[in-house]
Amino acid sequence: MDSTIQVSEPKNQWLVRFQNFWRTFSKNNIGLVGLAMLTVIVIMAIFAPWIAPYDSSSSADFQVGDIYNPPSASHWFGTDDAGQDVFSNFIFGARISLIVGFFAALSPLSSVVCWDLWQAFLAGAGKTS
Repeated sequence: MDSTIQVSEPKNQWLVRFQNFWRTFSKNNIGLVGLAMLTVIVIMAIFAPWIAPYDSSSSADFQVGDIYNPPSASHWFGTDDAGQDVFSNFIFGARISLIVGFFAALSPLSSVVCWDLWQAFLAGAGKTS
């Protein structure tokens, strides 16, 4: 008589794995600082139209005296060569940076998935049942 004991995994296995990951990750101070920075940038990118004090694409009220102004109460990071607020451009630029980073990470991932599917197909094609 062959008796096998089946060990059932906990129903919340993903929760246990996440807790183990977080326990290890939270000990890394540099990782926590990076996570905080990424969180702030993502929140800024999502709420950019409400956070930015000026429209980043508008130079309608441009005056020659607005070029290269130093940081002040009205322009926290100063102004650029077009007289636009640098802080607003920084906030709206976070959106573009996150989109580029996402697709830069996604494109190699999709090519690897296609390659692995092709290799699995070729490995399965050699087998006859």
